[in-house]
Amino acid sequence: MSEQIVDPDFVIASITQAWNSEVYTSCLNDELHQSCASPEAQDAKQLFIGKKWQEVDDLILLETCPSPFLIGNAPIRYYLGAFLLCAVRNAGNPNCPLMDYLVEFELKLPRKPRALDHFRARFDLLAYSQKHSVACFLQFCHQYYSAFNARAARRVLYSHDNYWAIG
Repeated sequence: MSEQIVDPDFVIASITQAWNSEVYTSCLNDELHQSCASPEAQDAKQLFIGKKWQEVDDLILLETCPSPFLIGNAPIRYYLGAFLLCAVRNAGNPNCPLMDYLVEFELKLPRKPRALDHFRARFDLLAYSQKHSVACFLQFCHQYYSAFNARAARRVLYSHDNYWAIG
């Protein structure tokens, strides 16, 4: 990962461009309507039904984190752009756990085989441009965490270099 300064506006543009062609489909709608055993997951799904990824309000993501990550693999792939944008826009906000959650749990490349299988099922189907925008997001996170959290910065670097960085 290069040590150049990562401009948040560049990261936002990269994410927006990568997800811009994503369409809310009937399959996605059906998956959000499927019932689940967890009431928390069911409640989280309700927050997204009928909403395009661009229509998800930051406040919903900030107030309900980490529940939105229980919505299923296809919805996570579809709404990941909204999660990433919210995290960048709210970086440094002490009331925003989203960036920490993305780095520590969702985008962190697992080392255990079973967890790695789940991770790959969730993210391998992302388009090249989407993976590239996640890599840009992780560069931004690495820059952010390097100032005060060396452990998190190392985790970001590991995930970036071993999965998200393409090319």
